[in-house]
Amino acid sequence: MVDVGSEEQDLLLPYMLRTVRVGVIASVAAIAMLAAYPLVATPETFSSLTAYYVLLAIAASAVGVVAILPWERLFEGPWGMRLMYVWSIGDIVIISSELLVTGGVQSDLWVIYILTTIFFAASYPVRGQVVLLAFTALAYVAASVAAGEFAAVPIAVRMAALGLLTFMGSYLSRELMGQMRQHERHRQSAERHADILDQVVAATRRLQSLDTAQVLDAVVDTVASLGLPWAGIAELDQNRGTFEVVHGRGLPAELLDRRHDIEGTLREVVREGRAVAAGRGRVDSAAWSEVEGFVVAPIHVRGEVAAVLGGARLDGESVEPAVVEAVELLAGLAGRALELASVYAKERETVERLERLDTLKRDFVSNVSHELRTPLTVMMGVGELLRGRWTELDDRTRQDLIDRQMAHIGSLNRTIESLLDFSRLEAGTLEPSVKSVDVAGLVRDACDRLADVLESHRLEVDLDGRAMALADPDLLERVVDNLLVNAVTHTPRGTRVSVSVADAGEEVVVGVADDGPGVPAEELSNLTDRFFRGGDPDRRSTRGLGLGLTLVHEILIQHGSRLQIESEPGEGARFWFALPADELETAAT
Repeated sequence: MVDVGSEEQDLLLPYMLRTVRVGVIASVAAIAMLAAYPLVATPETFSSLTAYYVLLAIAASAVGVVAILPWERLFEGPWGMRLMYVWSIGDIVIISSELLVTGGVQSDLWVIYILTTIFFAASYPVRGQVVLLAFTALAYVAASVAAGEFAAVPIAVRMAALGLLTFMGSYLSRELMGQMRQHERHRQSAERHADILDQVVAATRRLQSLDTAQVLDAVVDTVASLGLPWAGIAELDQNRGTFEVVHGRGLPAELLDRRHDIEGTLREVVREGRAVAAGRGRVDSAAWSEVEGFVVAPIHVRGEVAAVLGGARLDGESVEPAVVEAVELLAGLAGRALELASVYAKERETVERLERLDTLKRDFVSNVSHELRTPLTVMMGVGELLRGRWTELDDRTRQDLIDRQMAHIGSLNRTIESLLDFSRLEAGTLEPSVKSVDVAGLVRDACDRLADVLESHRLEVDLDGRAMALADPDLLERVVDNLLVNAVTHTPRGTRVSVSVADAGEEVVVGVADDGPGVPAEELSNLTDRFFRGGDPDRRSTRGLGLGLTLVHEILIQHGSRLQIESEPGEGARFWFALPADELETAAT
């Protein structure tokens, strides 16, 4: 037995209360037996029958007091065990007094000692049992001497029997308490496992979210709730050999504000692909100096350790196996949840892109219909007019109608060329044949060729006649034509459109700028997308297929260049690109 009031108080309290209850019942039974004893014993057995009944009255009163004491409250402090000792001593004294008045050694009532012996064997620690057994022997000897009936042999035999009973009772009591402690530990362990399982199940429900942030929140919150106040997820960069905490609870600032090298325990987790739990001796960083025990588990995403989940204790306790298993399970669930969230995000992005592409294609079909129908309608109308009234029209009118028809033919031709170029681009047959190109001359020819288109704007030309570049001249013509037509299409009549060619040493820079309304910042990144046309479709007044800048972008990529766009709303736009200079030809000119 251990003292009540230790850390096993909750376990011992019910046991001690039951012991008191059984002790009271046994005492009542013993008093009743002693009260009936004079009825079967001879009168010569008692030296004083009055004293005998007085002692019984005292014993009955004591049992009554014991029965009404608030033992539960007394056992919560030191007084419970103290009163138990007083009770046992009082019982021994009363029994010894009864022996004194019933013949000492010759009295058959010595068997009542068995009740107290069994009682203190079940209730007291070993030292207390020895003391009470010794006190019983001394009280028995004293009662026998006082009665003038001392006999060493009978007393020794009877005390030996009581000692044997004490040992047996103590042994059984200790075994019972051991079983109770073991059952209690198992119960607590089962409750702990059930609590951990409940928390993991609750986290599993939250992990069904397809939002990555919510997944990380659920995992880290659950780890912290398992008694690990430091909890976090670190993203690994195995190529650089570093990690960064991307989500944490209670972690010190020095772990959150920068990247750290993958070393020690973390390297072991990544290499082995399994959870590692350790104590203070395995802490790898000074930032973790407060940690007494920790666990780190790998998070596998698409078969690779992409991150780790960890938690640490600061209370001097190691991380229990059930918590290690729970953290490892949470890491596995997190990996699968992150995979699903990633797949969902990609699918959502694909759906959004397809929806946007579908919208653009519908717009494209509508634009193609319009771009083809408008010039054809005008051409047919002009043709019918010329055929039906050719002789009635003067030469100037006929020439004006023919010029108008040719302008629409040119527009139709450019539309068809754009469609054919886009078709070749899609088929992968639009490949550049690079040679030395007089870029200034090519741009000058483009301006002349598009004179009818450019006449509605104020054209400024700044050409460096020495600039020779390496490019496919036919494809470069497409680029310049599309940039000039784009500038005219999206700017008001009468505004400035400028084109420039500059020799920048190892590169030749070609630019087209305008003084139009500019491009909103949110549309800049989409200007080279297929079928994209900025602005509100319902209020759009410009024509086009949304393929011009796409062709420019793709052709320049095939030349190892890129289309650069600079624009501020209300301040116009500038489109420019650079081609590698043909330094030998430039030097020759």
